[in-house]
Amino acid sequence: EILRCLVGSEMCIRDRVYVARVRALIAAQKPKLTAGLRALGLRVIEGRANYLLLQGPETLGGQLRQKGVVLRGCANYPGLDASWYRTAVRTGPENERLLKTLQEVLG
Repeated sequence: EILRCLVGSEMCIRDRVYVARVRALIAAQKPKLTAGLRALGLRVIEGRANYLLLQGPETLGGQLRQKGVVLRGCANYPGLDASWYRTAVRTGPENERLLKTLQEVLG
């Protein structure tokens, strides 16, 4: 990617536009997803990446999988247990689907 930019090709310009669009998407969606997760009673740890670390019931991952939604379990992260999960900040419709499914599961 760096080499393409050094050459100054059209691909580099498209890559920059793509990166700018993704950053804007994340900047717009991350606060909405964070607020939605917290409204469901989940603990959310914010960071600078396009991921959110959240804590919920240890059974949450399995319940979501039964509904076709997968959260990354973080039990293998140093200092975390099976109640911790990670999710990417995605598009508005994808984030809404996650929140809707979480609401169904958490009742």
